[in-house]
Amino acid sequence: MLHLLLTVAAGIAGYIAARNFVRNRLRFVDAIHSPWAPITAGILAFLFAWPLALLPVISAAPAVVFGVGIGLGTATGARHVRREQLSRIRRGRLPPFRSRHQFVVCLPHVVNRPRDRLALIGSSCIRE
Repeated sequence: MLHLLLTVAAGIAGYIAARNFVRNRLRFVDAIHSPWAPITAGILAFLFAWPLALLPVISAAPAVVFGVGIGLGTATGARHVRREQLSRIRRGRLPPFRSRHQFVVCLPHVVNRPRDRLALIGSSCIRE
């Protein structure tokens, strides 16, 4: 019973973690939309969990189910990102651009006073 519970928990945890990671962190990465991305993620997760299968209490089944969960979670997250982008394009609204950096425009200006034989060069900056 403990093996079954551990196997199911590994699969669900891998699925949820991969789906949320793809939806939140890999949203703007084009490679996640490749058909090979879920397969690669699942195989790498299996290889990462394989050393745990060497322990006497844990068999190879949780490592396999963890890899399958990661692969399915990656595919689901990528599908969600694609659908969200398509719905934004269809509605004609894109989210406003937000940046951590401050937008600064500096415009140079020259004041020429020939009678005083003076030329002032300066700039005015607009910060948003």
